[in-house]
Amino acid sequence: MGAGPLKDIARLTLGTMTMGQSETYLQGKQQKAANDLASTSAINMAKAAASTADQQFNRANQKKPDIASLLYNNQQGSAPTSLTGSAGVGNSSLSLGKTTLLGG
Repeated sequence: MGAGPLKDIARLTLGTMTMGQSETYLQGKQQKAANDLASTSAINMAKAAASTADQQFNRANQKKPDIASLLYNNQQGSAPTSLTGSAGVGNSSLSLGKTTLLGG
């Protein structure tokens, strides 16, 4: 009969330990979820700040056309392209070996 109360105390102790362990486990999961949310939020805020800074930099340092060289090149005649060179494309190259417009 003396072992009965000791078994009850042991069961209560084990039950209390199990409840405490499950609470600790849940608290750990909640803490991890809070940390993940904070990390994701911080990353999103950093991306937004970087994007805003990039846009402000681009707005402040806009590229401007070189109007003087454009005007000079336009006054020199037709400007060559990088594909044709300064001479352009001759009409004989466009016929592809055919002598008439109908391809005969």
